[in-house]
Amino acid sequence: MKRFNLDIVIPIYNNVDVLEKSIKKQIEFYSKNLNNFNWNIIIANNASNQYTISISKKLAKKFKQVQYISILKKGRGNALKTAWSLSNSDFLSYMDVDLATDLKAFPELINNLKEGYDISVGSKYIKQAKCKRNLARYIISRLFNWTNIILFNSKFTDAQCGFKAITKEAATKILPKIKDGNWFFDTELLVYSQKRGLKIKEVPITWTELGMAKKSGVKMLKTIKEFIIKMIELKFRGMKI
Repeated sequence: MKRFNLDIVIPIYNNVDVLEKSIKKQIEFYSKNLNNFNWNIIIANNASNQYTISISKKLAKKFKQVQYISILKKGRGNALKTAWSLSNSDFLSYMDVDLATDLKAFPELINNLKEGYDISVGSKYIKQAKCKRNLARYIISRLFNWTNIILFNSKFTDAQCGFKAITKEAATKILPKIKDGNWFFDTELLVYSQKRGLKIKEVPITWTELGMAKKSGVKMLKTIKEFIIKMIELKFRGMKI
């Protein structure tokens, strides 16, 4: 049986409160549950402070399964686009460093790619998923996803979930199309993938708001405004593909 190469990218921006604990927990989990993969964790630092960089480099030096790359420009999308583009692995993935999504769903996320899907994504809103979050954020999240359905006829239910995997072949096709370097990266990834006819599979997840983090780095009002603008831009840009 072929052993696939897998990169697990962890975008970070000054996440010193959870970084080391998160990486150690992942190493322990993957060592027990990803025996059929050659896996690496890539800490993708995007414009963090020097202390965060120091911890990241220490982890990369301590654990052979951990690598570190630095992206000067801030933004989750920038971190993922850079890390995925540089990778030569068969499968590429990422998750938020706070591990808000329970790692138990990760083997299924990756195995979907082995079974022929181009993209595998976590969802808080499908059958068997469990979600614990602030009511206001829940409503905003649902409205955002319903808007995706209206504007793009999307078949996916949770565009912004920070828990995704993609084949290298699919990433090579889609990444050049993506313009956003921040949170909207995920939506563009799925909208373009669906438009190109790529096979997308959703995985039910157990999700707890903030995960290991003490507070969220997302500024809701600013993010909502950005999303509205970017969705309108994507609607018109997508019509030309």
